[in-house]
Amino acid sequence: MQPLNRLKCGLVALVVSVAGLVSATASGAEMNMYDGQWHYDLVVYGWFPAMTTDLNFTLRNGATASPSVTVKPKNYISDLQFGAMGAFGARKGDWSVFTDIVYADISSLSSKVKTLHTPGGEITPQVDINVNVGLKELIWTLAGGYTVARSDQGNLDIIAGTRYGGLRSSLGVNAFGPGGVLGTSASTDANVNVWTGIIGVKGAVRLSDDGKWYMPYEADIGAGSSSHASATSANAILAVGYKFGWGDLVLGWRYLTYNMGSGTPVEKLIMSGPAMGASFRW
Repeated sequence: MQPLNRLKCGLVALVVSVAGLVSATASGAEMNMYDGQWHYDLVVYGWFPAMTTDLNFTLRNGATASPSVTVKPKNYISDLQFGAMGAFGARKGDWSVFTDIVYADISSLSSKVKTLHTPGGEITPQVDINVNVGLKELIWTLAGGYTVARSDQGNLDIIAGTRYGGLRSSLGVNAFGPGGVLGTSASTDANVNVWTGIIGVKGAVRLSDDGKWYMPYEADIGAGSSSHASATSANAILAVGYKFGWGDLVLGWRYLTYNMGSGTPVEKLIMSGPAMGASFRW
């Protein structure tokens, strides 16, 4: 079975099983999430971003290669080994807590080395140096929130928490570089673990009189440190949702970026693209 088919089958199976568990509960359109009781929200979704990653790899003879990898979903779906995405939240009155996880294992992405940094200085390759890059990404968010504004038109929560990013990248080179800096083949890897404290806003805006159409949103910024240097992060989600009796369907756009600074193994990661999911409340 192809990776995309495995991902689709797994997502469908999870959605169906969760729908069965919560089908007997009250619908999202009727539930009062602020009645002082504990309420829960599970979101199963797929996110298919375009990804840009600036990397640094240490090669032989003290040289470093800096490939910039940019891929779109149509280019990496066939190389997706495994992916898992989901969010879970709990609320009691104005207080809430939620967690979100994104994991992707992509086996092989094609790119080119844009610069070589050697002990003698920076070199711009005179020939194309093609590389294959593998990426494993684990992004986990844990945060709490408090509702500061609420009406029939929507709500606004202030959120604060932490986000972990575990980025594993590998490089395979099969080309000659200038001056024999690179051999006919070379391989190495670059890993980084980054923690950032985040603060932001989260909520929803009512779009229809019956409350079935709504616009969920979320935005936060973060600062912290990685295993190599200080780091910053930014995250934004904007979507449109529709409430059914069994749960909600949501379609939107998510943007997430990390910046770890020049010279670090993973200098920058930008992920931006459409997302679609199902939300279940009880």
